[in-house]
Amino acid sequence: MFFNIELPDRVATQIKKHALFIAQDKPSVALGWYEEIYDKINSLNSFPLRCPLAPENKHLSFGIRHLIIGTSRILFYVDGETVVVVVDFKGGGQNKPEKII
Repeated sequence: MFFNIELPDRVATQIKKHALFIAQDKPSVALGWYEEIYDKINSLNSFPLRCPLAPENKHLSFGIRHLIIGTSRILFYVDGETVVVVVDFKGGGQNKPEKII
């Protein structure tokens, strides 16, 4: 079974802004990061439930999962046959649940 990927404009913009931030110091790293993020997001079309529930899941009424990519992660949930990407997160802290959706 293959899943559809829903990537809201808000999330795509956040990913682009982060890549531009990285590019200020390391353009080649930024391009690699950007491509890897999209490759990994697209990989969610197959077996998205392979990814564990995110720690933020305990604050929500639906199953929020995360895909770890180096020091970044993608938060998403599965709604029927659709994977909905809700946020790109970079760094070492935790997102507050109200910022996830």
